[in-house]
Amino acid sequence: MSIRPASSFGVLALRNLRRARVQLAVVALLSLVAGALLNLGALCGIRYPQLIRGEAERLDAPQIVLLTPTTEAARTQAYLRSDARVSQVDSMTVLSERASLRLRSGSTAADLVYVDLDQQPALGRTEILERGDATVQDPVYLPHLFHATGDYGIGDPFTVTTPAGLTRTFHVAGFFENVYLGFITMGATGLGLPHDEYVALGNASTPPDRLAFLQAKVPDRKQITPVTADLTARLSAPSGAGHRSWVWNWDGIQIVTMTGPMLYALSLVLFALVVTLIVLMAIGFWIRGAIDQDLPAIGMLETFGFRSGQIVRGLALPAALVVLLGATVGVVASYAAVPLIAESLAGQTGMPWHPRPDVVSAVVIVLMLTLAALVPGMLAARSLRRLEPVAALRNRIASRTFRRNWLPLSAARGNLQMHLGLKQALANRTQSILVAVVCLVVGLGSIFSASLFTNVLSNKENFMHMLVGDYGQVAARIAPDADPDAVLAEVRAIPGVQKAVLKDFLQGSAANTQSLAVVMDDFEGQTFSSVAEGREPRHANEIAVGAVLARSTGKSVGQTISVRVGSNTADFLIVGTLSTVQYGGDRMDLTTAGYRRLVPNFQHEALDIAVQPGTSPTAVIDAMSRRLDGRLSSVTNQQQDLDGQFSVYLSMMKALGWGVLAVSVAVTGLVMTLVVSTLLARERTAFGVRRAPGFTGLQLMGQLIAAYVPLVTAGTAAGCLAGLFVVPRLLGSFLATVGVARASLDTSAAIVGSIGGGLVALAAMMVLLGAGPLLRREPVTLLAQRSG
Repeated sequence: MSIRPASSFGVLALRNLRRARVQLAVVALLSLVAGALLNLGALCGIRYPQLIRGEAERLDAPQIVLLTPTTEAARTQAYLRSDARVSQVDSMTVLSERASLRLRSGSTAADLVYVDLDQQPALGRTEILERGDATVQDPVYLPHLFHATGDYGIGDPFTVTTPAGLTRTFHVAGFFENVYLGFITMGATGLGLPHDEYVALGNASTPPDRLAFLQAKVPDRKQITPVTADLTARLSAPSGAGHRSWVWNWDGIQIVTMTGPMLYALSLVLFALVVTLIVLMAIGFWIRGAIDQDLPAIGMLETFGFRSGQIVRGLALPAALVVLLGATVGVVASYAAVPLIAESLAGQTGMPWHPRPDVVSAVVIVLMLTLAALVPGMLAARSLRRLEPVAALRNRIASRTFRRNWLPLSAARGNLQMHLGLKQALANRTQSILVAVVCLVVGLGSIFSASLFTNVLSNKENFMHMLVGDYGQVAARIAPDADPDAVLAEVRAIPGVQKAVLKDFLQGSAANTQSLAVVMDDFEGQTFSSVAEGREPRHANEIAVGAVLARSTGKSVGQTISVRVGSNTADFLIVGTLSTVQYGGDRMDLTTAGYRRLVPNFQHEALDIAVQPGTSPTAVIDAMSRRLDGRLSSVTNQQQDLDGQFSVYLSMMKALGWGVLAVSVAVTGLVMTLVVSTLLARERTAFGVRRAPGFTGLQLMGQLIAAYVPLVTAGTAAGCLAGLFVVPRLLGSFLATVGVARASLDTSAAIVGSIGGGLVALAAMMVLLGAGPLLRREPVTLLAQRSG
C-alpha cells in the first residue's frame, strides 16, 4: 500500500498543530494584538474623519461662522450676501460672555454663547442628543464634550463665573451636538437654553452681551480661506470699538477635530506593524525549529514521495490558520476598546461616535495578516528544497565539520554555567537573532512611551509652552477708559509679580489667510521663545509668522508678506518663523509700532503676567483686583484655563503612553514564551543528557539565563538607543503638521533605564517560568522521546 502525499497533507498539518500547541498559541495571541491595533488604527484614521464630514453634512454646517456686535450685523450680512463666492447666509442673535466653568476637576475660561434652542437657524442645526425625563430648574443644555469627559450628568448643577465675579447657576437638562459650538479649545462654547430661560437671561440685571451669530455657506472649498481672510480683515476693529468680531471656518475646525484621531491612528498603526513583523519572525522561527527537530522524519517523507513544498505547507498552513483565527478574534475584540477611544475623542471634538463594525476593513486586515503569515513558510521551503533526503535522514550530521568551535570548554575560564549558556546561544543562532531583534523592536517602541512620560505627563508646563509659546499664569483686560501704561506700571509693582507685559491677541489677514496677530512692545523679554527659525520682530516693518502660515502661503524668512486689518494693508519683512499650534499655526507676531501701521489709533487692552516661583496666581489676582478696581475689566487665572483646555489632550497622551508600554510588555512576554517552549521541545533530549551526569535543574536554568539575558539586554539597549534617535523625529514630524516646528523632545534617562530594565527582568522571569517545570524532571523523563 503506497502513501499518497496529497491525501496525507491534512494529517501532516494536524500533526504539527498538535505538537506545537504552545508556540502556535503565542502566535495566535500576537496576531490578536496586531489585528486589534490595526483595526483601531483604521477606525481612527478612516472612519472618524468620515464621521466628522458626515456630521457636518447632516447638520448642514456652514463653512464660515462669526460673532459680531449687533450694530455690525446688518452691514456684515449685506457684505456676505453680495459676495458671489457665498451661496447662503443665515443670522441669529445670541448672548455671549467670557466666564469660567468646571472641567475635569479644574476650572477653565471660555467664550460662552447662549443659544435659544427654540429658534433654530436654517444653517448649522443644533441637535439634542440626550435630555432628561424630569424637568429641572434653570435648565441648560451642554455640548456633548462635557458629558464625554465625565464631568456632568443630567440634573447636575452647572455654574459659570464671569471675570467680574458674577455667578450664574443652571442645571443640566441634556446634551447637544453642534459642529462649531461644541468645543472648549477653539472658537466659542455653546450653551443651549429653552426660549423662556433665554429671554429671562437677556433681561437679567447684568445680562451677557447681545451679539449676532452669522453663518455663511461657501460651496467651493478652495474659496473658504480667501473668503475668511477678506471677512476677517474687514471686521478687524480698531481699539475702542467695543466687542471685536471673531471668525472661524471649516478648515480650522477640521485641524482641531483631526489632531486627536490622527495621533491615535498613527500610533496604533505603527505599533501594529511592529507587532506584525514580530509575528512573521515568530512564525519563521517556529517553522525552522520544527524542520530542524523533525529532519529525519522529513527525510523519510521525501523518500516516500513528499515534496519539500508539501512538507513546508504542512507547517505553514497551521500557522496561517492560527493567524487567521487570532487576527479575526483581535478585530472583533478591538470593538470593546472603541467606546474608550470614542469617549476620548468626543472629549476633544464634542462629536459622539458609535461606529458600526466595518466588515470591509476587517476582511482586508485579516487577509493581509494571513497572507503575510505564509511568507515565512515560503522562505523555509526554499532552504528545505536544497536539502537532499539522505542529508535529512542523517539529521544534517556530517562526518567532520570545519566550523569554528566558539568558546571551547578546554580553554574556558570563569563560570562553567555561563560558558555553556553562551555556547547554547551560539549554537541556536536563529532563535538568538530572533530574541535580539524582537527586543530591539520592543525597546524602540517603548521609547515612545518614555517620550510621552518625559515630555507630556511629567513636564506638562514645558509641553504647553512648546505648543503655545510664552504665557503668564495671569491674564487681564484693561478697561476702555484706563491708561494701559499706567496700569502696567502699577501691576509690575504688585508683590509676587515676576514679569508683566502688554500683549493683545487680535485677528487679521496675512497673504489672504485668516490669522491671529500677537501684538507686543518687545518680544525679546519672553521667557519661552516660539521662534523656530530667525528671530522675533524688533522694528515696525518686521513680522514673525507661524510655521503653518509660512508653509501655506509659500513664504520664508527674508521675504515680505502683506497684512491687512480693516481697510488698511501693509507689507512686512519676515524675520522669523514660529513654532505654535495657536490658531492652527496661522499666527503672526507684530510689534506695537508695526500694528499701528495698520491701526494708527491702536491701544493695548490686555496684560500678560508671570508670577514669581512659589507665588500663588490667586494671590496676585486678588491683589490686582483690589489695587486696580475699576481699571481692569477682567482678571483670570490663565494657567488654570490652559490646564482645563489641554486636559483632554493630556489624558489622550497618558492613555497612549501606558497602552504602548502594556503592549511592549505583552509582546516581550509572549516572544520569550515562544522561544523557551520551542527550545525545550527541540533540546529536550540534550537537557536530559546534561541532567544525567549531575547538572541540577537550577544549573540548567542558569545556563538558559546566560544564553538569553545578554541577548535581551543587548537588543533592548540597542532598541532604546535607536528609539532615542527615531522616536523624537517621528513625533516631531507629526507635531510639525499642526504647527510645532521646533519640538524639544528629550527623554529622561531614568525613565528609559526603568523601562529597559523592566523588559530585561520580564524576559528573565519568563525564562524561569517556562523552563522551570520541565528542567526539574528526572533525566530519564527528559531522555524519553515523545511521539508526535
